[in-house]
Amino acid sequence: MGLDTRVPCRCWINGLTSDPPFDLSLLEYKEDELSVRDSDDRSIEEVIRMDVAMDTWLEKCCPHPYMEYCSEWVGSWSMVNTFSGYVDQFDDGRLGFLRDMMPEGNYGQVEPSDAQRGIEELEILRTLIEGQTAFFLYDSDTGQELCHYIPAHTGPIRTGSDFSCGFDPDGIFVRAGKYDDMFHASMAGQTPSKATIGELFRSMRISQRAIDERDGRPVVQWIGDNGASFVGIGLGIGDGYHQIEVTSRALVWADVPCVEPLSNLFRAAIQIDMPIYWL
Repeated sequence: MGLDTRVPCRCWINGLTSDPPFDLSLLEYKEDELSVRDSDDRSIEEVIRMDVAMDTWLEKCCPHPYMEYCSEWVGSWSMVNTFSGYVDQFDDGRLGFLRDMMPEGNYGQVEPSDAQRGIEELEILRTLIEGQTAFFLYDSDTGQELCHYIPAHTGPIRTGSDFSCGFDPDGIFVRAGKYDDMFHASMAGQTPSKATIGELFRSMRISQRAIDERDGRPVVQWIGDNGASFVGIGLGIGDGYHQIEVTSRALVWADVPCVEPLSNLFRAAIQIDMPIYWL
């Protein structure tokens, strides 16, 4: 699951494929993808037979299996949102293409004429990001960084039936209301006070433990290093006991997801003058 992409090859356009298994009148080339035209006159058995024959041919009809010059899994939607969050956070007015480019779903395309701008803006983003301070949730038991803090996303962790929990540079928090409400308020440019949004818990460091079970779900308690305590169903980071804190360090380019596949796609689109398709 997530965002897949492809840059189709030019072999069909340039007449460099082997002969297809059907008469050309039965084929259509749409959005740079070749397929058998739909027809109400075919039986289910014939449709299946033609699909199998077409798929077998596409695999070996040119040097690029399935006519894909470049195909990349850009990342999960969480990774895509994190990438977009970094663009929003550090944009100084020079990242307009990257800011508007990323899709909200598995559809759309990027024209090859725009790909060079994508490469240039990725390099600008790199210079803007490296050395900035980044905040993370850190598991002190395992030494693992659990997730990045992205201001535009308000640092969500998990949402319960009547509360949401997350973190920011000032600590790990629990608030009344669901995360969706916080997110939409943030995207609308609203910054309600902690009192307004009903903050129920906050601490820079927490101890987490499961203390009970209800309807097959663990009842989890957070105890802060400041003595604060909160218990909730649906609360929790991972399973079982953890010691978790908010920490910071210098941000590096490797922290930013999606960069390598996007770079590969931009270069491929430029090289053969074909669009990038979000799938």
